[in-house]
Amino acid sequence: MRIREISVKYIRSDIPLNEGERFANSRQVYESFKNLILEPVEVFRVVLLDSKNHFLHFEDISRGSLSTSIVHPREVFWSAVHHRAAAIICLHNHPSGDPAPSREDRDCTDRICKAGQVLGIKVLDHIVVGEKDYYSFADSGILGEII
Repeated sequence: MRIREISVKYIRSDIPLNEGERFANSRQVYESFKNLILEPVEVFRVVLLDSKNHFLHFEDISRGSLSTSIVHPREVFWSAVHHRAAAIICLHNHPSGDPAPSREDRDCTDRICKAGQVLGIKVLDHIVVGEKDYYSFADSGILGEII
């Protein structure tokens, strides 16, 4: 079997990402980045914010396999330090469509939160993007337990 045609589809976010915009809640972050579910592999993304939680920049940190992505705090915070971010929001997708966090997701979030404390950069949330919904560590109260 041969591939005869490949198409690329651009989907614009419902919430435009302009520098200086402020995210009010996890739903708004999810709505801005829900197209992450279209990725065929796990992608870990970091959203950088200033001291008033205004959007500065976002960057993909890691592209993994169907069920895992290697993420090291060094890579997560390199971009945050470079852009002088005061806070970050982490996101990654689950290509399976199920946003429930895995044990590895919890461990990764724990490492990132601890590194953020050392660097003085707040980790406001880690959002797992699923097909029709998302999971927010902050909304679930788990982020506070980790820190």
